[in-house]
Amino acid sequence: MNRRDFLMIGFVLAASTLMSADARSNHAVRVTAEYSMTVNGRPVNVRKALNNTSKEVTDEYAFATFDCDGAARVRIVSDLDMSNTVIRPLSKRVGFTLIDKHTIEFTAKTPFHYSVEPSGRQAVLEIFGNRPERDVPAQATAGVIYFGPGDHYPGVIRPNDGQTVYLAEGAVVHGAIMIEGKRGVTIRGRGVLYGGDWEKFKGPAHYLFHARRCRDLRVEGITLQASWCWTCVLSGCDGVTMENVKWCGGSILNDDSIDIVNSSGVTVRDCFIRGQDDLIAIKGSLGMDNKNCENILVERCVFFNDCANICRYGYECAAKEFRNIVMRDCDIIHATPYPRDHKEYWANCCFFLQASGGLLIRDILFENIRIEDDRKGTILLKAAAAKYSTGIMNGEWVHDKAAKDDTDAGNIDGVVLRDIRVIGERAGESDQNITYLVGADTAHTVRNVKFENVSGTGRVIVDNFADQPMISPAPEKKGQ
Repeated sequence: MNRRDFLMIGFVLAASTLMSADARSNHAVRVTAEYSMTVNGRPVNVRKALNNTSKEVTDEYAFATFDCDGAARVRIVSDLDMSNTVIRPLSKRVGFTLIDKHTIEFTAKTPFHYSVEPSGRQAVLEIFGNRPERDVPAQATAGVIYFGPGDHYPGVIRPNDGQTVYLAEGAVVHGAIMIEGKRGVTIRGRGVLYGGDWEKFKGPAHYLFHARRCRDLRVEGITLQASWCWTCVLSGCDGVTMENVKWCGGSILNDDSIDIVNSSGVTVRDCFIRGQDDLIAIKGSLGMDNKNCENILVERCVFFNDCANICRYGYECAAKEFRNIVMRDCDIIHATPYPRDHKEYWANCCFFLQASGGLLIRDILFENIRIEDDRKGTILLKAAAAKYSTGIMNGEWVHDKAAKDDTDAGNIDGVVLRDIRVIGERAGESDQNITYLVGADTAHTVRNVKFENVSGTGRVIVDNFADQPMISPAPEKKGQ
């Protein structure tokens, strides 16, 4: 059995542990909630989304987006008991007034991304408060592909150089966006790009949103919901900014939120990212001349994971280096609900670094991250030099048709975790937020991992050919 066959069997086994979407819908208990909402007395549309990743439970959640300049007085009515509601991120310290058993009210200044949770992580309401848009294009504006309020079925949208695709508030676009070899494209608005009409892997394009070999791309304000495969893929791109984008995923296995593939100069800022699979995945594709992934910044984002990893850098990789990759000032409000042992091939982690195919991962920084987690067995960091197959060609997921069996592991040299704080009653216990470092051999190692002011984590496990991390004292715990 070759390496590719082994990995494909592993993939099938991993998928089978979560069951297919159809199997889940036939066997799972369906958890739902009804919400209505007003902002400063004005009704706001609430839309349903799906988390379909558990064997036992199919979870409907809801989301709402609105614009408001300044303070927003938000009133929420639900059929659930709202008495014990938690509003995340906890770092924002959002209090609320209980009007009655089913109604709460709070005031907050936009912009914000809040998760309103009456009874834990199921059947929640995600609220996205935006500042008002500027320079909103008219429907007949030259160079603008415009989608007004209502449902639209355009198939695959393919903008040209310099064009804007505008999804107005209330627009639901059933289809895909594919941008190839273009420069200066903008995707913006308050509408939804929706892929839930198609079965898994059977959409009108390979991904819900795919930019390939593009330059100077900007995506702002829209919501990406219910992809049939990976949700947003940037392959071979240079100069991409994604601001205030909302990912409302979780409906299928393999719905990676954003895959940064052989791309550089990528900024993901002020976004809400919820999905079943990896939320931030950095990869290398065959057909991209081993182009580096470098100069990548993720900041001021809120993460909600329904199964797998918050970050996964290096799996499925054909690139020379990943370098200068920064995640800072972010809130992880829910890590995986399905933790696995740190030695498992399909481990679920907050931060997962996997150097394969001779890849060098270096100059990686995780800074000022708040992690809200009390689950036993979660993994803060797994850094591994090992062999993994590459199953993407020209940025598209092809698996066995073009899979490359790696003949060599890679190296990890230079990772800093600074000002990381785990929030929860179990913070600091040995079986919670574990660190695991593992090399492949004397030539393929994990080195220069530093912990600076990291609090509330558990054990550090160093296996095989990895160096012990350098740990500075954590600050004294000062509550939440």
